Amino acid sequence: MNISGEFGAQKKGANEARVEVNQTKMKNVKKIVTAIILLTITFLLAAGASSCLNTQKSGERGPADPTKKQRDTGKNKNSSALAFDYEPATDDPFNDPNGPFFHKVYKATSNDGLNFIRENQVLLDKASVPDAVRTKEGRIFVYAVDGAKRSKTGIMVAISDDNGKTFRQGSIRIIGKDEIEPLADPQAILTDDKIRLFYVVFPKTKPPLDASGRPIPTGDKIKIKSALSEDGVNFQEEPGSRYETTEIVTDPDVIKIGANWFMYLSLGTRLIATSSSDGKSFKTEKTIRENGSVSKTVPIENQKYRQFFCKGGISSAVTTDGLNWVDDSGVRLKVEQGEIVCDPSPVRIGEEWIMFFKSAVPASPKGPPQ
Repeated sequence: MNISGEFGAQKKGANEARVEVNQTKMKNVKKIVTAIILLTITFLLAAGASSCLNTQKSGERGPADPTKKQRDTGKNKNSSALAFDYEPATDDPFNDPNGPFFHKVYKATSNDGLNFIRENQVLLDKASVPDAVRTKEGRIFVYAVDGAKRSKTGIMVAISDDNGKTFRQGSIRIIGKDEIEPLADPQAILTDDKIRLFYVVFPKTKPPLDASGRPIPTGDKIKIKSALSEDGVNFQEEPGSRYETTEIVTDPDVIKIGANWFMYLSLGTRLIATSSSDGKSFKTEKTIRENGSVSKTVPIENQKYRQFFCKGGISSAVTTDGLNWVDDSGVRLKVEQGEIVCDPSPVRIGEEWIMFFKSAVPASPKGPPQ
């Protein structure tokens, strides 16, 4: 018996068997790899198709939910997330030739809080009724009526982190408000490291106008409401109203003087004072002046307060108690010929002042600004 030959044959057969097994394994590995590649390609194609479909559906639905995008936390000074809810209207959405679509917001500067020099650059276009507040951190918020219908609430905001040199703009959001209530005339104050925003809620049915273009009271209530925010962009509406009346009031101006809160309201050219012990429920006090309204009151020195208001441009008066006022001489900001200048809102930065204000050219003589 040739043991060596048989052993060699067996070894050869074993080697061939191992080769065959290895080849089989390699084929299986190739099949698995091929299957994985095909599955990956299929998944990527399906994801791409789904993304395209979602994009098409999103376009069909219109703008995305503004509460789920474009959020600005207010803490990131370099945040670029602040944006408007909608594209700006290209034609007057209010059908009012004297309305906010044709208004602009400018600023003026002063080193004494009395004599302001106007800057010619438009700060906010198609915006009206500006009101500014400066936080402890130095951030400036300018709220305004959005004249181009870019904001779901009707109120926009411009934010500056460089003492008013540059601004970024966008829409505010108010959680808890009636979706169909038209809002106007924002006014902001600082309270407990938060921004409290006051605003006018007009009746859902627009009142008729008299021959001079003034709204005629219909018996429907106008309400002053408020909302709180930690970031100045996203607000939570507070329950109830701060003030209600059937008269056509506009432009709330709220400040705390001593232990009392005061809210000044405009009835055309007339300015009235309301007061409150808690800043939440106001009652009517008295008429401050018959000619000179749409005001903003700010603290100055020696427990005095200066109120800026619309009269022959921007004028001012001083008080210590919120009810009795002494007029300053002259005007704080002159008006150009054929122009309306109103809605003053000054903020102090060290020894300097910036005043934000509205400018408009009336299309027809419809009386004083509202």
